Amino acid sequence: MTTQAARCPLHTSDYTTSPHPAVFEELAGSGPVHRISLPGDVPAWLITERDLAERTLRDPRLVKDPMRVARYGQPVGSRRVPDDFTSVGGRTIMNLDGDDHVRIRRVIGRRLSGAVLDTARPMVQDLVCHRLDAIARNDTVDLIEDFAVPLVTDVIGRLFGVRADFTRAIVTHGSKLFGPQHPADPDMVEAYPLLVQAVIGALDEGLSWEDRDDLLGDLLLAQRDGRLRKREVMSNLALLIIAAADPMIALIARGVALVQADNDARAELLHGDADAVVESLLREQPPIPFTGWRFATEPMDLAGHSVAPGDAVLVLIPAVNRTVDAGHRQGHLSFGVGVHRCPGNHLARIETVAALRGLFSRFPDLRLELPFEKWVWVGGIGPRVPERVPVLLTGAAR
Repeated sequence: MTTQAARCPLHTSDYTTSPHPAVFEELAGSGPVHRISLPGDVPAWLITERDLAERTLRDPRLVKDPMRVARYGQPVGSRRVPDDFTSVGGRTIMNLDGDDHVRIRRVIGRRLSGAVLDTARPMVQDLVCHRLDAIARNDTVDLIEDFAVPLVTDVIGRLFGVRADFTRAIVTHGSKLFGPQHPADPDMVEAYPLLVQAVIGALDEGLSWEDRDDLLGDLLLAQRDGRLRKREVMSNLALLIIAAADPMIALIARGVALVQADNDARAELLHGDADAVVESLLREQPPIPFTGWRFATEPMDLAGHSVAPGDAVLVLIPAVNRTVDAGHRQGHLSFGVGVHRCPGNHLARIETVAALRGLFSRFPDLRLELPFEKWVWVGGIGPRVPERVPVLLTGAAR
């Protein structure tokens, strides 16, 4: 027999002041499925058990497109709530299913494949070195503002073919739209037209270049060929830039905290298998705590709970990543699973390895001036980014 559960508020008092809010632990330890209340008092189902999460993320009865369930009154995508920008910010790979999702993913997938990105490693390394040179002029820096933000935006701009000022504007305004502020707040209202303005500027400049060999060129070519509509080009370019920014900024910051406190991890990073260190980081410190929205298209049973058509379903990634099967850890779900697996997973790994190796090679005695437990986190169900991370570059080899 199925049951309807009482709703648990997601954003508790320690949500912005703890890397692991108590509500995550409480939910993970009290059953595989929970009825939660998101900001804006929006209900959703939350899965905390690994096998159920994998089955659910692959279940064709759950879709990404909120328009397919709008008739059921699902508030996400019909009236704005915090954190639902992926549902209302245009038609993208984040909110489409089936042929439309495949059509768009084919255009962007080649540039983000592991084989293509392997050739970009020297470029990423050069940008890391440039940023290390810039921060080496100071004894104390903010790891977020002085290192991670400019590094990530520079990498995105170079790989995607978008001018630096447009990239930074898209990241700045897009990050705000993904955040927890109420959609009616003046900052949120102002952010969307500014984001659109930056995207249009990038596209207009892109059209002036002949024989482009970058992601922006691929999008514009697909528009000319009729494979993508102009609005799809705009919304997917914006999404890809934003999605490649905040999670990476958070991942670099979390990686610094891990390596600074763990001598074994530092030795492995610098002299062993750096990729393994990053995989452990992704499993233990996922930069995004929840998977994107999925919506039930028909009645479903989730571990004894009745899920109605139109209900939203999420997965708590830190909880499912901790699953141990027969004494061995399973692979993490920090990039999702199935057809909607994050296309930027190769870039995230390459960039994180380069950034962490560069920092600890150049500044072997780097240490946090603000303990990890005291960081203030910005974000909601999307990426959670530290507000600031002051670090002391002691013993820097300049």
